[in-house]
Amino acid sequence: MAHHLGSFSGMIIMSCFADIFGRKLMICLANTFLFGANITQPWAHNFFLITFLRYLNGLSGTVAYVSGFILVTEMVQPSKRMTVGFSVSMTYMVGEYILDLIAYFARDWHELILYTSAPIGINLLSWFFIPESPRWLIVKKKFSKAVDMLNKMADVNGAKVQFDINSIACCIEERHQISFLKSIKSVITSKQMFIRTLILSFNWFAVTLMYYGISMNVGKLGGDVYVNIAISTSVGMLGEIIALLASYKIAIYSTQKSSVFDNSLPTSPKVSPRRERSSENSTERVKTTNAVPVPLPDKELTES
Repeated sequence: MAHHLGSFSGMIIMSCFADIFGRKLMICLANTFLFGANITQPWAHNFFLITFLRYLNGLSGTVAYVSGFILVTEMVQPSKRMTVGFSVSMTYMVGEYILDLIAYFARDWHELILYTSAPIGINLLSWFFIPESPRWLIVKKKFSKAVDMLNKMADVNGAKVQFDINSIACCIEERHQISFLKSIKSVITSKQMFIRTLILSFNWFAVTLMYYGISMNVGKLGGDVYVNIAISTSVGMLGEIIALLASYKIAIYSTQKSSVFDNSLPTSPKVSPRRERSSENSTERVKTTNAVPVPLPDKELTES
């Protein structure tokens, strides 16, 4: 229960502070707290201390996972975000396989926590290797760092593109930047956004309820618990693959459908601006009840 309350708090904290302090800082801080909370648990014998450490585990783990997910999706173009998100989910599934394998040999929970938490210490060095999100740098008007990051990305990808501060600064306008409170207000006041938020919230509630309901009760099923965990992980991985393929199919179908619909619409004949302007002038000169053009007096005559 404490772990899930920490996960809920981590989502709120991540959404607030990741946009203020950056994705990189939140990932590094979350890894630090996660490492400290997990390493301390085997030596904690007080109920309240264990509860707090489990809460801190859920909070820091959620912040690290979601911040990292946002960071990698912001590093690629929109057409590649589904693939990147799929790769993050697949690493989660691979981690479950590794956890199941370690738990098979380390039957004591003290050893299991130490073995699974020790690799997190390597993530403490991530500050020197993880780049900051170029999108966040641009939004915060840190154009020099954003230019360095984008040029480095272009060199790695072999793109013959060179960015400068002027080319980036001209793309940012003040009217496109809103505060966090205004964004929350827009979600509540906008009917369309509010309905979508309710649908996604119910979707997350249903999926999470089924996922944790099965995962936390897999030990009550018949057979070996480690085999059951491996089977449930395989089913989850298969679901991820099906979801990715279905997402690409739906995206392609939606694109084709919209293009067919656009092509089926009748196109109006193009009118040149000069002809349109002349037609407007001619209508101004026509004041009739019998569709007889009546020219206006000449300018010289009116002046005289």
